[in-house]
Amino acid sequence: MNVFGESVIAPRYEHANSFSEGLAIVKQDGKYGYINAFGQKVISAQFDEAYDFSDGVALVSKDGVSQYINTKGETLLSPTGYDVLYDFSEGLALVQKGDLFGYIDLSGKEVIPVTYEDAFYFSNGLAAVQVEGRYGYIDKAGTIIIEPIYQSVSDFSGGLGLVQAEGENGEGSFGFVNAKGEAVIAPHYALAFSFSEGLAAVQNDGTFSFINAKGESKLQTAYEDVGSFHDGLAYFEQNGLYGYIDQQGKVAIPAQFDAAGDFQNGFAAVANGTGNYIINEKGIILGSAAE
Repeated sequence: MNVFGESVIAPRYEHANSFSEGLAIVKQDGKYGYINAFGQKVISAQFDEAYDFSDGVALVSKDGVSQYINTKGETLLSPTGYDVLYDFSEGLALVQKGDLFGYIDLSGKEVIPVTYEDAFYFSNGLAAVQVEGRYGYIDKAGTIIIEPIYQSVSDFSGGLGLVQAEGENGEGSFGFVNAKGEAVIAPHYALAFSFSEGLAAVQNDGTFSFINAKGESKLQTAYEDVGSFHDGLAYFEQNGLYGYIDQQGKVAIPAQFDAAGDFQNGFAAVANGTGNYIINEKGIILGSAAE
């Protein structure tokens, strides 16, 4: 549907994903393919497994063979010798062999050896990796840029990476580092989320506030559960129900839902009772799972 609640692509698929890079995965007759935003078949349903496009490339599987295809459905690469293949991000794909991880490029060359205990996608030129039980960041050459000294880390967003300092039983404090590894916002929060739309949700003393990239408090709330800002709105929980606030802290959609997700392209998924719904930025229900 579009933002007015009008049906654009009629329900006729066994499964459908959200659009990514202009294409969406759909399932017909037990096989997966891709359509465009007009509902036109771009890549016929022929795959046993399919994943979203990223960097103009998608990972698919057919007859037991995993491969990467372009937006025309043409095979670009079919790597062998790995147990698990993952999506491309910023020109490199994460691969797994046994319990270890590394990266290949679009030619299939293993540009970063499979040596890491854990690894994530590239974001802002850096990827989080685990070495001897601790996390840090590497660049696309495999050079360690931020030493693996953290209990956990998240992808860079807004130029900053969320890190969790060493602590007992997974209870280390959270802070943020820049691409040089400098602690821009020292780890002193009990809980924190990555930056989104210039703000990050952080928690101390049970309630959340939002800070800017300098660590300055920009919005204080009385809520014990909030989401990140997307399309200018963030969900919040009050008395067991969820609604949405804007970046000034004003309630844009009153707490009325049993569950709520982030907004994306003007839509958000919510649940109430036994129903699942799609709402717009005014809280108007545009459609439901029953329709």
